[in-house]
Amino acid sequence: MITFVTVVHHRDLALLALQAKSMAQFVDRETTSKIIVVVNDQQEHHMRSGLEEMLPNYGALSGIVTFLSGDDMFMKSWAGFPGLKSRYINRLLFHRHRGWRGNNGYRIQQAIKLAAGRVSPTEQIVILDAKNLFVSPLMNRDFFGFENRPLTSFQPVAEGIHKNWLAESLNVLSMKKRISDIPETTKFVTPFPVTKEILSAVCRDVEAKNGALEVLFASRKRPSEFMLINAWAIDNFGSPRSVFGEEKRRHVGYWPDGGQVGFLEMMSAIDDPNTLTIAVHYKALKLLSNRELGRLALALEKKNIGSQAEILSLLNDVKS
Repeated sequence: MITFVTVVHHRDLALLALQAKSMAQFVDRETTSKIIVVVNDQQEHHMRSGLEEMLPNYGALSGIVTFLSGDDMFMKSWAGFPGLKSRYINRLLFHRHRGWRGNNGYRIQQAIKLAAGRVSPTEQIVILDAKNLFVSPLMNRDFFGFENRPLTSFQPVAEGIHKNWLAESLNVLSMKKRISDIPETTKFVTPFPVTKEILSAVCRDVEAKNGALEVLFASRKRPSEFMLINAWAIDNFGSPRSVFGEEKRRHVGYWPDGGQVGFLEMMSAIDDPNTLTIAVHYKALKLLSNRELGRLALALEKKNIGSQAEILSLLNDVKS
């Protein structure tokens, strides 16, 4: 059975409500052990009531939903001044994008995702962002193959953030491997299926060389969670394909640079029965016209995720 882990910031609440509705419609209780929502926000106590209020959106799954904090994910041991800073001093900073205990929200959510194995009751884990919406029924084999092999897609190492994240991740694990000798990695977006065993091993190796996860991701080093998993797979097994299998379902994302072409691709994907999820980035939603928002809301209504008016209200909450 699968444990889903979603990391949320206060700006994600409306998207999380949509995700919950999509899971209520398309995620079967027989395939799902637990849904864990981890709050990554400096003003965590303000979010708790909102999370409790949206719990009914999960429908029959609401009884297996748990809300956690970064405090539940990270080690409690002393980590010197860097640990003091990441746990306490950063709380004194006030910024609308601050995450757990005042840390950079974007950076610390990566540490939370790597730590997901510490709280998952099952071997099979699927890491989500609030922007991931299910648009067709899920079966266990959509995310995991034979002997719990996680299923993903692969892509060549590209210039820019992909190459930079991989290089930083290799350095964090003290690997001498050249980027030019690595032809490909897994994707680095959610949904990202992985196992508890893999995450535990990655965390163990990373923390043995760099100290606590939350300290590493609050430092000047710039690995990414998914490239650290790839670096670990390369270091221990020679290739990500030795650990991951090829996914068969589609997962289509709409990003801020997607433009009209990206929007139309997402709309077409919603109608494709082979599409399991779409991902709608909040910054991309802000760029959509009212007409385009209405089209998206209607398409999701046709998937029985909610009424067009209800979905449109949540989408407008994201834009505001």
